[in-house]
Amino acid sequence: MADLIAEQQVQINSNEYWLEIELKPNVLFATASAKPSPDAKLIFTEIAKHLVSGQHPIQVEGYTDSNPISTAVFPSNWELSAARASAVVKLLNVAGIEPQRLS
Repeated sequence: MADLIAEQQVQINSNEYWLEIELKPNVLFATASAKPSPDAKLIFTEIAKHLVSGQHPIQVEGYTDSNPISTAVFPSNWELSAARASAVVKLLNVAGIEPQRLS
């Protein structure tokens, strides 16, 4: 994780009420894909280790780049964003985060 932060692939923001972890999409997904990369699986396993003991809700948001997409699987960037967020929620759940904490 330290290597990713050093490469500016991860940005962490917080205050006393929330923590935001922003990961650049090219680390997590191939272009036009919602299938997590092998690195994404490792990253979210590591993140989950730090979050698993907490009780706070975890909100996942998915994004794409600004290039319009239109495929049979993803008719728009909105569907791709939603599929990416869902994939991250699944990775966190598999890594031990209780599903009721994830949205």
